[in-house]
Amino acid sequence: ADGFAHVQLRLGAGSNPGVSSSVRNAELDGGYAARRQHVGFVGSCVRAEQADATIAGLDRGLRERPRAYVSLGSFLSARTDVLRSVADALRMLGWDAVIATGATDPADLGPAPSSWVLAEHIPQVAALQSCDLVVCHGGNNTVTEALTAGLPLLALPFSTDQFAGAEDVRRGGLGDAAVPGVASAAEIASRLTALLEGPAASEAEAFGRGLRSANGAERVADAVERVGAGVALLR
Repeated sequence: ADGFAHVQLRLGAGSNPGVSSSVRNAELDGGYAARRQHVGFVGSCVRAEQADATIAGLDRGLRERPRAYVSLGSFLSARTDVLRSVADALRMLGWDAVIATGATDPADLGPAPSSWVLAEHIPQVAALQSCDLVVCHGGNNTVTEALTAGLPLLALPFSTDQFAGAEDVRRGGLGDAAVPGVASAAEIASRLTALLEGPAASEAEAFGRGLRSANGAERVADAVERVGAGVALLR
């Protein structure tokens, strides 16, 4: 089992540990945990996932050109204008793309090269294994899964925790951020090029190795048991 399923196996099938998974760790935390008695770093709890028919043909080895994974989540996928700007940027660059279109009609994104994958729903964790970077809204789920895969991000935050996620990624040297609906296709293309040609790609790759080796689910179970025993959270 993976993620919180593993926690439930450790603590009992009916348990609800009441813990939250986040990409934040010591490097991105900015001192938050040090100021909070009941906050500890446990690492990523990202699930494993099988590819489906939409991405079955994607190569996972060396590619002739970069491939971007693009998702604005379920609700914000209705922002066709932003998805179109990202698609235009990728066409400018001549890159490949895997785009979770959600509520947007793929036809509204303009002509798609035959090497692109566009689908309403895409198995994200599996798709990331065949991509080189991520364009997203900065939500915790996508940021966590992208960084666990070792991929740099361009975050286009719209609301709430997305701003914090985008700033953490930018400040940590793991990606960049731009204003959705304001950033032009040319600006997006420039920022994406800088991500792959600059230090963010190697920084994200190293960061991902750390997240994958942290064994987060096991450490969550350890932390819950320690708290239940009256011991402070692991740091």
